[in-house]
Amino acid sequence: MFSVPTLTQPAIAKLKIDFETLKKYNPNLFMGLRPAMDLQAGKQPACFDSVAQARSGIMYALGGEPDTPPAQIGGPVFDQMTGTLLVYGILAALVARDRQGTGQQVEVSLLDRGYICRPIISIRRSSEAARFQTL
Repeated sequence: MFSVPTLTQPAIAKLKIDFETLKKYNPNLFMGLRPAMDLQAGKQPACFDSVAQARSGIMYALGGEPDTPPAQIGGPVFDQMTGTLLVYGILAALVARDRQGTGQQVEVSLLDRGYICRPIISIRRSSEAARFQTL
């Protein structure tokens, strides 16, 4: 297994530690990546939890009252979710490697986790608002 820390796609290519290069040396290799955004989207900027929260719209959804500024979720929630889902993907890659005999690249995007969280937080927020209106 080879896990790349938060590096941009150009940095990974420059270091020659991309999956296609390393797979030549070990076909059973599986690689875990946690890019900021989908690698297929092209340009890969660096991104951190708070930036992903802002770009996903979560901070706007948690802003509180209409006249208040966006609010960040306490703690690195997206980092934690992304890491957990990356572990699930790596475990699935292990099973696939045992069954098929080949490695693969596992990619879990930080920003995509934010898009998944947004509806959950919006539903929770709207149900809380409805509860306060009935009191």
